[in-house]
Amino acid sequence: MSNKGRVKQGLTCCQVSHKLYCDKCPYRYEYSTGILDCTADLAADALELIREYEKYRWQPAEQKPKEHGWYLVYAPTYQGGSSTSREHHDGIMFAKWNGKVWSIERGYYDRPGCVEAWMFLPKPPKKEN
Repeated sequence: MSNKGRVKQGLTCCQVSHKLYCDKCPYRYEYSTGILDCTADLAADALELIREYEKYRWQPAEQKPKEHGWYLVYAPTYQGGSSTSREHHDGIMFAKWNGKVWSIERGYYDRPGCVEAWMFLPKPPKKEN
């Protein structure tokens, strides 16, 4: 079961009834005293998922990426070098961050304020065996 699936199942068990569905909770841990405790591990995994999710939200341009690489950017005033980019991108396009400036399209660098927001690219899909 994926981490997301474990968190979902754990939260569902707690939401339905904290005591009645504990045996179905993947986080269930029973101390020798008979006390059930699942909250610490469940909370840690839920927090990890929230942090991962927040990576894929728009970040303001003032908050620069920490790593060089490709990102999705929102640059509604960008007037790039091709008519395709000007007419069809709705301000959303790929750009490369080199640590100082954004390189949009074929190496055109943004003008100050051109990139208003950015976000990480999603991870590619995993091949299932």
